[in-house]
Order: sequence, then C-alpha cells, then structure tokens
Amino acid sequence: MSDTIFGHYVPCSHLAILATFSLKYQFDIMPLLKRHQLSKKLIYTPDAVVAASVYTDILVAIDEQLQVPELWFEFGKLLGFPSHGVLGQAVQSCDDLGQSLALLAHYYPILSCGSALRLNQLGDDLALHILRQGDVSARKNILKVELLTGVITHSIAPFLCAIGDQITVELDYAAPENHALYNRYLNARIKFACPQARLLVPPSIQRVPCPYANPVMLEILTQQCQLQTEHLAQQKTTMAKVRSLIAAVPGHYPSIDNVATQLGTSSRTLSRRLNENGSNFNMVTNEVKSQQAVQYLQVSQLSVEEVAERIGFNNSANFRRAFSGWTGVSPSEFRKQCRFDQ
Repeated sequence: MSDTIFGHYVPCSHLAILATFSLKYQFDIMPLLKRHQLSKKLIYTPDAVVAASVYTDILVAIDEQLQVPELWFEFGKLLGFPSHGVLGQAVQSCDDLGQSLALLAHYYPILSCGSALRLNQLGDDLALHILRQGDVSARKNILKVELLTGVITHSIAPFLCAIGDQITVELDYAAPENHALYNRYLNARIKFACPQARLLVPPSIQRVPCPYANPVMLEILTQQCQLQTEHLAQQKTTMAKVRSLIAAVPGHYPSIDNVATQLGTSSRTLSRRLNENGSNFNMVTNEVKSQQAVQYLQVSQLSVEEVAERIGFNNSANFRRAFSGWTGVSPSEFRKQCRFDQ
C-alpha cells in the first residue's frame, strides 16, 4: 500500500445529514459535535470539511451509544453519489459504470473517512479494493466498510436491476453478529474472512451506460475534482506547518498571531484554513501537547509534575485533567499501561 493515498477529510455535509438521520433513533448528535468543537453553522457550510479522524470518532461514539445493527447500512443509503458533491456529480456524468468506478477510486482522497480505494482488473472482473489503516477487524474499520459498501452498492443498484446480475463483496474480517444484514442491504454475494476487502464487478455490468452521462459536464467536474485535490494537499501542508511551529519548542507554545506571521498570513486567514480542516488553533495546540506528554510518559523517567511543566502547565492538577480529557486516562494510569504492555 506504499503508493496508496488515504483521504484525510470528510465533507461536513455528511455530518449535517447524520444529524437529521440520527433523530430517527431519538439521538441528538449536536452535543457530540460540540465536544469536537464543531458547530451547526459549520456542518451546514458549503464545501466545509472535517478531519477524517474526528468524523470517525463521532461515528464510533454514535455506534456505541445506539448499538443498532443496521445503522450504517441505513445511513449509507442516504449517502449515495448525489450527496458526494462535485465527485458524486462527476461519477454520475461518466459514460459507463467502469469509468465511474475508476473516477471514484482516483479522486476518493478528497472524500473519505480515512480510507482509500484502488481499482484494478482481476481476470474479467473489476476489483475495487477498500483499504483502511490499522486493525481491519476493529469496530471503527468495520463500520467504515459497512457505510462505504452501502453507499457504493446502493448507487450501483440501478445497474444491477437492469442486468439481473450481482457484484461480489469480499470482506477481510470474520462474519460479525449482524452478518445477515449484509445480504439484505448490499444486494451482493457476500464473503467474509477474505485476504482483502473489495468489490468485484462482473463484465456484464462494467459497460452499462450511465443514465446521466454527460461528457461536457464530466470534463468540467473532473477539473473541479482536480482543483479540490490540489486545495486539500495545500491544506494538509498548512496543517503540518502549523503543527511544526507549535511543537518547535516544547513548553513554549506560540500564539496564533505569531504562527500566522511566520507563515506570512493573517491570523484570520489561518483560522479560516484550520476551520476548513474541521479544526482550530487551540485544537492543534492541544494535539501537540498531548503527543508530547504521551512521549514523555512513555520514554522518560520524568515525574508527572515535571512532564506538566515541560509542556507548559504550571499546575499539575490542570495537566492531569487535560491529559485525562485527551486520552481518557490519567497520566499515572497511562504510564502503568505502557509498562504493562512492555
């Protein structure tokens, strides 16, 4: 997977759709969004994005709270190609299904949940590989697959009805408790415990014409996808630069005005760019502090009080509260766990 490009952002519009969808289960996600410093105004802002890691955390929190077996399949039905912005429009404007899948895989980094797609020919079939980082059997990765396969198969459904054929969905984890729902919602041949998660599209479907094929719009929309790809690459570079400047001198963290000046921009512009990433300056600073604190606790013999001082806290009690908020455990408990793991 060395040449695989994983997406880092998800459209905030998906959270807006999720906010309405969750009400079906009497669940209000707004307090959860607030904890991640996301406002209702932001999730309804056109073209706004949220970090994929934050989006995943929100999905996992809702999954744990509701424990509804069909939850992500149902949500995936709402996130068909039309909800995927410019990329969704481009996919629908292609000549045929094969071209649509190729375009989807190529530009998926601008629209992902920390996942990646790769398309190749496997015999007569087109194989659309679903790649994730980390343990593929972890719940957060399983729900990503349930959501993504639901989106794709639901969007392909008109082609399946026309041909009377099926795709095959191979999954790289053991059959979960809700495995019967896969057949019901995905309308495909399902195989678990396979070496790679992928969708296999037979040749009988690949050349089926798209009902909304439009070569002129396809060219325009593809150019827009390319611009978005370049824009997100620039945003990623900005985030990396901000983190680097904040982390330059542990214990001495610059203000947003100072960082903006070093980047040759204004604090207002920098704030807007961070917001476009589903973040803000305080969140990035806390991420840096959290990473540095974790490193000190893992590899040094510094006391908790000394670690607190190293990362800018003049009160160890405040540090303990902050660290617990970042990691879910106290500094002492975290250090014990590290020693136990070793």
